[in-house]
Amino acid sequence: MKTNRLFNKIAIVLFVALSLASCKNEPEVVLKTDSEIKSFALDLSSLDALADQTIKASISVEIVGEEIQINLPFGLKPDTINRLLNSNAATLTVSEGATVSPASGTPVKFNSATPVYYTVTAEDGVSKTAYKVRFFETAQKGYGVISEYWRKNGTAFTDKFTDNNEKTFALTPTHIVQQIGGLYGGTLKLVKVSLLDGSETGYAKLVVAPGDTIKQIRAMAGDRKGSFIGCNLAAPGGDFKVWCWDNVDAAPRELIKWNVSDLTPVGTPPSWAGNHVGRRISVIGDLKTQAYIYTYANYTLDILRWKVTDGVAASSPEFIHYTPGGSMSRFELWASIVPLGATATSDILVNAACAGSEVGVMNGITKQTYMFATAVATPKGIATYLEFNNVKYYIPLNVEAYATPHSVNARLYDYTTTTNSVEMSNNWWLTPQPEKIEADGTLKNGDATGCIDAILDADGLGFKVVALGTGCGIVVTKFSKKKELTFN
Repeated sequence: MKTNRLFNKIAIVLFVALSLASCKNEPEVVLKTDSEIKSFALDLSSLDALADQTIKASISVEIVGEEIQINLPFGLKPDTINRLLNSNAATLTVSEGATVSPASGTPVKFNSATPVYYTVTAEDGVSKTAYKVRFFETAQKGYGVISEYWRKNGTAFTDKFTDNNEKTFALTPTHIVQQIGGLYGGTLKLVKVSLLDGSETGYAKLVVAPGDTIKQIRAMAGDRKGSFIGCNLAAPGGDFKVWCWDNVDAAPRELIKWNVSDLTPVGTPPSWAGNHVGRRISVIGDLKTQAYIYTYANYTLDILRWKVTDGVAASSPEFIHYTPGGSMSRFELWASIVPLGATATSDILVNAACAGSEVGVMNGITKQTYMFATAVATPKGIATYLEFNNVKYYIPLNVEAYATPHSVNARLYDYTTTTNSVEMSNNWWLTPQPEKIEADGTLKNGDATGCIDAILDADGLGFKVVALGTGCGIVVTKFSKKKELTFN
């Protein structure tokens, strides 16, 4: 009996040991911590009675961070919105093992004063994410909302504007680098102005290694990536120089030094306005990698283009002969050469005043110029270009220099084709007025100059147009494709 009892005890011990060993080999169960909404769709059956079924097709949903953004087309009638949002059921999927409240398929009133949240709880029961539902009116093409962002008069700058002096700026994703002085008086300064609110954040550097100081800048341009350039105004026999800043805090470096030569004037230019180079300049691409720099030669039909490769510009420009589409005979004091793409065969938009004004697009391959089909008053050769939400925008600045009081007007046009003409629509006007007319009746902008540029917002939902009127100041206008809807 004792032997049997001993045997039983040994068996029990072995059983427990084996059981414990078996438990140790079992994998530990780890509960998932993911708490994401994978998809979200509104029930659109309430719109079935509507004749225009395109409304359904234009409604979209985006999950942006911890937001559910529901995009509705502009111009929906209130009753349509109420029908869509009153006691609607959303269908959604979430992370594996997670739950959501309100549950998928639960009717929810979205048009209440209290924001609606969908809270996802992970499988572990601890990790949670609350998604806020927001509604927007959204333009399916182009912009839907226009608003003035900020403006700043020339006398509001620490270094105040003076007559005819402030003619140009460079635009970066964060700053406007405004040229002040250095042309008709005063020491050149490049003021860094916050694109966000117009505040001044110091000065860009002007000393070029090994110690040369830039004393004059006639034109500037940004590559919309963060780098920008500035150039002097050079007469025949002189050196045309372009300096490059890799960012608003970087020291400038000499990018181009080219002796103005080999120019063929059209007609006999006056001595004060000969074959000058550098009245305006533009750039497209990325100045740190590959870009193209454009300008023109006064009293010629020559467009000058430098290719930049790995931050180094070609030693000499490529000469591109501009073929006028109308009666224009030559470039004079006011012209903008605006590339529409960052390749050697991209089309070029030309806005030229004097000697037969015209606005047209030259085909980058055939060199044929297509005039704008819709008649517009030709601005004073000041223009830029931007693509946004499937629309190509031509953006000129018009300066009424010889009116009293004079005005500075920015315009915005969209066009769709350059096959045989350039069609335009959506004429928008911005009119910052000058601060004053001089006591003797002379104008603060007798040269009829200014500058304009545009840049996309980082989130891709809008863009900003910056307009400078010499002697006037700066106005920044924001264009957006989305406008938030709120409900009572």
